[in-house]
Amino acid sequence: MPDDRYDDIEDPDEEEDSGLLRKLRKQVKEQGATAEALAAENAALKREGAFRTAGVDPSDPKARYFVKGYDGEITVEAIKAEAAEAGLIGSPDSDIPADERASQDAAARLAAGAPSPAAQDEYAQGLAELNAATTQEEVLEVAAKYGVRIKNPLDE
Repeated sequence: MPDDRYDDIEDPDEEEDSGLLRKLRKQVKEQGATAEALAAENAALKREGAFRTAGVDPSDPKARYFVKGYDGEITVEAIKAEAAEAGLIGSPDSDIPADERASQDAAARLAAGAPSPAAQDEYAQGLAELNAATTQEEVLEVAAKYGVRIKNPLDE
């Protein structure tokens, strides 16, 4: 794509080095066109990256028109807000009641194998009692309280 922005470069010795000058002008035009192409590619990649970071896949057929037509601010927060409003991604402020969201979170933790918050609290309490124990008998009492069987080597 020819660019005429660099045609008006003048050199006082133009008559003497006209062949060299033409060659340099051509190089400047080519480098300018390359720089513009790279800048456009960089902007497109930054835009695509912002959409991906916001949770919108530009190659997803459902999101393609959203990405193409989006003319808002190119920040992750702005894109997330618009994408949530358009129903492309979930919104943290959705209409799910807090108790239902809590039970969904608990089900997700259980499915992932994580203990419930109550079990975590009981574990922390037992660990604190175990750390506070100063004798072997106290350690065995704490272990028995929480259903941990420890075989005493002295009983054999």
